Amino acid sequence: MANRGTHIPVGIASPWITIFAYAFLKGYFPSTFQVHNWFIVSIGICFFAFFGERTPDTLEPPDNPKHRGIFHWLVGLGATIYIVLVFLASYKLPWLPVSYDSLIGLLIVSYLSGYASHFLLDYIIPTG
Repeated sequence: MANRGTHIPVGIASPWITIFAYAFLKGYFPSTFQVHNWFIVSIGICFFAFFGERTPDTLEPPDNPKHRGIFHWLVGLGATIYIVLVFLASYKLPWLPVSYDSLIGLLIVSYLSGYASHFLLDYIIPTG
């Protein structure tokens, strides 16, 4: 279990890594930053990533290094798979469309990338 001091900055940075990776792979930056106030959008992205990063430990408070249950592993793995396959590789899931160019889509991806970063940190650093 990585400590909170590690989880929070990595969780907040994770959507930016995802957004820039998508922009690099697809060749364009989301138009949401031109349509809406870029500062407010940036704050929203960080806010949603923070809550995504904190969700696993809120649902399953860490009482020991092996505290990870369904909310850490199963949901975290799902969020990671979604970010990598659906968002970055552009696989289409008709029941879960997220547009990169919509504000709601960016906020959803921000939340999921925060959650996925928590999962990946717990996986990489099993005992903190």
